[in-house]
Amino acid sequence: MYKIVYSRKETDGIQSIEDVHVYPHQFRLKKDAVHYVRKIIQNIYREEGYATELIAKGGLSCLKTEISPMGNRIEREFTIEVKKV
Repeated sequence: MYKIVYSRKETDGIQSIEDVHVYPHQFRLKKDAVHYVRKIIQNIYREEGYATELIAKGGLSCLKTEISPMGNRIEREFTIEVKKV
């Protein structure tokens, strides 16, 4: 069985937040999990304005930067990986 793990890192000026989430659905085959990440999740993040890059072994890296109203740069980075249970 395989699961999808999201690692989120958000930086706002000098403040940084990191957390990890696990997608609730498990996949029997790795190829199904990789397909879900590379086709479906990648398209969702692209529609939201993230730059996406494929990572070896079925992963995905998503990055988005914005300027806050206070003038600080907000950087959001997601790393999405397929891991064996």
